Amino acid sequence: MGVLAKSALCPGFSTLVSNLIMSSTEFDTNRLNKRERKWTQEYADGYGQEVYCLELSRAFAGSLFSVAANRAYNMFGVCIFGIET
Repeated sequence: MGVLAKSALCPGFSTLVSNLIMSSTEFDTNRLNKRERKWTQEYADGYGQEVYCLELSRAFAGSLFSVAANRAYNMFGVCIFGIET
C-alpha cells in the first residue's frame, strides 16, 4: 500500500514519513498563542527527529525484532522500526 493510501487509513502518516526522511531546522514557537504553542511544540519535538541507516551490533544477532527494539530503546533511547537482512 502506498504512502498516500496509507494516509487515508491513518491520518498524518505521510507527514510522519516525510518528516523522518527530510532534514529540518528548528523553529520558534514563542511567537504563537498559548493554545497553538502547545500542539506546535509537540509537533516540533517530533519534527526534529531523524532517521539513520546503520549496521546493528552483533550483540543483537539472533534476537527477535521486538526484543532488539526494546533493548535498543532501553539502552540507547533509539527507536528501531526496520531491519534489513
